[in-house]
Amino acid sequence: MKKRIIFGKAGLHLLVGLIFIFGFSFMASAAPKKPKKVVVDASAVKLEAKIPEGHETSPMMLNLLMVEAREELDEVPNDGTILYLKGQFEMKKHKFKTLQPRVKINDFHKVSLKAEAQKNLPLDLAGLGPFYLARVSKEYYLLTPKNFETIFGDLRDEEEALDYLAEYENLFVSPVVCVVTTETAKGLKKAKRPPPRLSEVQRSGLDFEALLVIYSVIQIDGYFEKRVQLTRDGSVRMESEPRLIQKLGDGISY
Repeated sequence: MKKRIIFGKAGLHLLVGLIFIFGFSFMASAAPKKPKKVVVDASAVKLEAKIPEGHETSPMMLNLLMVEAREELDEVPNDGTILYLKGQFEMKKHKFKTLQPRVKINDFHKVSLKAEAQKNLPLDLAGLGPFYLARVSKEYYLLTPKNFETIFGDLRDEEEALDYLAEYENLFVSPVVCVVTTETAKGLKKAKRPPPRLSEVQRSGLDFEALLVIYSVIQIDGYFEKRVQLTRDGSVRMESEPRLIQKLGDGISY
C-alpha cells in the first residue's frame, strides 16, 4: 500500500530543524575520556553479514543480509521501491563519535540515498537505510545488531551505555528519532522542543537498565519513553513499548 505525503511548508521547516538536531545527536562529550578498551584483531571475533564484493551500495543486498540477521524480519520491506531506486545510493566514511570499538576496524561507512533521491520520500520508509558498514582490510560487513554488539560492547559505565543505546536506536529501530541525552537536549531546546527530562541508565549488577526518553515527529510530534535492558556485552532487549509522555503537536503524516 502506497503512502501519501501530506505535510506542507510547516512540516518541511520542522524537518530541517530536526536534521539540525540529529547532527548533534552523537557529539562527543566534554567529560574526561575513559581509558581505552583493549582492542582485539577482527580475526579473533566472528562477524556476520559479509557483503559480496561489488555490492556494498546495493540496497537489496544490504536488506537481504539484514533480514537474514534479524529474527523479527521475514521479508525485505518496500522491495518495489528499493528496486526502483537501484543506483541511487552512495557510500561515505562515517565516525561513531561517542563509541569506542573493542575490535580493530579499518573504518566505518554509511550507505544512504543520494540527496536528490531522498527529496520526495518519507524519512521513515523502511528498507531505504541508511545502512552502516565496517571495513576489515578489503572486506565489508553490514552493521547488524549482533555485529554492533561485537564491535562496540564491553560497556564500562552508565554514560557509555546511554551513548550505545542512542546509536542503537537510530541504527536498528528508527533513523528519524532522537534519544534525549545531555548533548541532544541542547539541540532540542534550540529547536524549541525542550525535553521533559533526560534518559536515565542505571546499573543492574554487571548490566544496565535504561528508561529512554525519545523525541519523534512522525505521526505525533512529541516525546515517548520506553524501558530497555542492556547487557555489558551490548545485547539490547526492549522491556516496554514506547509510551507517549508529552505531545507537542500532530507531527508529520504520510
